[in-house]
Amino acid sequence: EPLVARDHAAATELLRASEIPLVSRNISRRLSEDGDSAGVETLVRALAEISSPEKAADVIEGMNLSLGQKKNLKPPAEWGVLYRTLASSKNARLEDGAKKLAATFGGKKFIADLYVVILAAEATIDEKRKALETLIRLGDPQVHAILVTLVQKPGPLRETALRGLAGFPNAKNPSVILGEYPSLSPEEKTAALTTLASSRNGLKELLAALERSTLPKSDLSAQLVRQMQAAGDDSVNQWIVKNWGAVRKSSAEKQKQMAEFRKFLGAQAILEANASNGRLIFSQRCAACHTLHGVGAKIGPELPGNFKDTDYLLLNILDPNATIGKDYQQTNVTKTTGQIVSGVLIDERKDSVSLKTLTGDVLIPRGEIQSMITSDQSLMPEGLMTGLEEPEIRDLFLYLRQSGQVPLPTE
Repeated sequence: EPLVARDHAAATELLRASEIPLVSRNISRRLSEDGDSAGVETLVRALAEISSPEKAADVIEGMNLSLGQKKNLKPPAEWGVLYRTLASSKNARLEDGAKKLAATFGGKKFIADLYVVILAAEATIDEKRKALETLIRLGDPQVHAILVTLVQKPGPLRETALRGLAGFPNAKNPSVILGEYPSLSPEEKTAALTTLASSRNGLKELLAALERSTLPKSDLSAQLVRQMQAAGDDSVNQWIVKNWGAVRKSSAEKQKQMAEFRKFLGAQAILEANASNGRLIFSQRCAACHTLHGVGAKIGPELPGNFKDTDYLLLNILDPNATIGKDYQQTNVTKTTGQIVSGVLIDERKDSVSLKTLTGDVLIPRGEIQSMITSDQSLMPEGLMTGLEEPEIRDLFLYLRQSGQVPLPTE
């Protein structure tokens, strides 16, 4: 990497010679880092000379990793002609990557073409979604009206539109979202809540809906509660403590541990892991409490899968006591015999208490209870990844990313 940063000519030669996708991606990522115009120009010239579609796709993927969050960068002079060639490629990965890169460079015609795709009857849903996501990322103001229309009309682009509204703060957004909320799918509800919690006005309306019980507090995930807390609003934080559960900051030690894990849990590294082996690790370490893709126990919350946020997973696995819903706080019952029973409170009556424990449901008569304390600790233990090697942890994280079940290893 120091060589790449210092000598563009040498980097270009390395790029031409490399047959390893990861090397190509890393060289292009480093050359285009921080929108370095000279590096981007070098890469565009190199792309014009690369005949392999797969290799060109690797180079563009590296550029998108560096430039993906930037908008309206000035494109190199050669880009216009090159883009027309890349975007018409029969290689889907190259075509898609080129369009993402074109979105970063912007341009009025490119934006106009995206609206044509969204409105075209012959365009596929996937093409429409990609065009919509690009307009959202570019922040084009005209797309707001389209997003509102898509939210109010059930369809395959509704979830994308709900997420997209977060980038276009508008006083009418909360009422539009809450008006449609009862009819949303579980995935769409997650998108809706995330968008509501992304603005102070939306957060205010979200809290009002929770108080009216028109929106069930059981719909709030730990991740969303942390997002709500990040707004720094005392009234919101008080509501969370009173109605949802415990939320605290992770210690410096936990933050340091998470930083160490991030070093080998990059997005690309995870995608090259083994999901089947990840399922095996999940069954050994997590399935005693959690259900994922229909397999496992139901002591802790059922997991939806499709987890893409590495930081969210690290926080909840390495520091399970940071965010605990009331339904999953550990309750410790000391019986008159001296026995201590720990679990999740599932029912509390005048004459008995029921706990869900690791060994099953336990009913305890009131007369046998000496004391009962709800802890600020989660029933989920720390140290779940202790003893796992780096490749095994990547396997687990890849399995948690899956939207559906994968087979167990054959050996």
